[in-house]
Amino acid sequence: IDEFPYLLEKTPELPSLLQRAVDSSQERGWPAVRLVLCGSAISVMAELLEGPLRGRIQADLLVRPFDHLEAAHFWGITDPHLAFRLDAILGGTPGYRELVRRTPSSMDDFDAWVVDEVLSPASALFREDEWLLGEQRGLENRGLYLSVLSTVAGGATSESAIASALGRSQQSVLHPLGALVRAGFLDKDDDVLRKRRPTYRVADPIIRFHQVVRHPRAAMYEDRRGAEAWADSQQSFGSLVLGPHFEQLARRHVRSVGSALLGQPVVTVGTTVVNDAQQRAAHEVDVVALGPGSGPRRRVVEAIGEAKLRELGVSDLRRLERIRGLLSGAPGAQFILVSELGFAEDLKTEAAARLDVHLISLEEIYSS
Repeated sequence: IDEFPYLLEKTPELPSLLQRAVDSSQERGWPAVRLVLCGSAISVMAELLEGPLRGRIQADLLVRPFDHLEAAHFWGITDPHLAFRLDAILGGTPGYRELVRRTPSSMDDFDAWVVDEVLSPASALFREDEWLLGEQRGLENRGLYLSVLSTVAGGATSESAIASALGRSQQSVLHPLGALVRAGFLDKDDDVLRKRRPTYRVADPIIRFHQVVRHPRAAMYEDRRGAEAWADSQQSFGSLVLGPHFEQLARRHVRSVGSALLGQPVVTVGTTVVNDAQQRAAHEVDVVALGPGSGPRRRVVEAIGEAKLRELGVSDLRRLERIRGLLSGAPGAQFILVSELGFAEDLKTEAAARLDVHLISLEEIYSS
């Protein structure tokens, strides 16, 4: 039974009816029947595990989207820079390929493709974020949830920053944040080195893309001024869409190859913020790899890293060296620098002479 949540809207007693049927079939020895319930509303499907069907569900399968490598292969794109941008907009949902008329052929074709296939009012993807949110039962105050999503997509990632941007108390935003996490719209990431410092990010790339790019310029797109609106959005597209997506790809890559890269097993990879009292600054660290022995009271830092779209140089390595000096449990931490545009000659020269400095390009991320 596909899209089971839609049936529940009209027949809320359906789980109880199914419970009765399952119990009767077992009691009366009826022939075995396997029933598969499917639905894209994650929060609704998760509730089935807690209601009348509790104890009667034998498998709970979450069908995840393609990762960046699978998505590039599925779309038939071999240019890593083009594949990365497509992934930053559409993520790994394979069904989106059927909703566009063509695939971008090159980086030169990318801008025209976005305007025609995603940001055109005639495109099936033009209001995809609104359709996705509309599928979720239980999110009654739709305006509040959209505001929270927009705020997180706009760069406010901590609970205090989100509350401040919305003009609300921190306590009052905990419920909508929790509901959006349960529904799969937000991911909650704990600081890997500091307790009780979670950050939030938009889980689905296409929702983040629409919140950052389309919503602020909705009237321009509706007036068929898509090329103009898209050109106006380039700064925010780079900093709020491509930047966070690249950092996430970097962490995913380090999780995948970290043990071979560092020569030590990698238990988890995340982010942290390191306070620098001398410089009166807070350093955000894009990549933190923890090794064996890490636990609630102890962190073994195997590597810290920077992931940026721009070219990275020796000054970025020096910043990481200073951060390592501020961390406890990281005296031997190695350095990982990840860049889309590559590395300055001074950094490449120093990295070649050291065993604790690793440079990772976008091409390498898409070749693993």
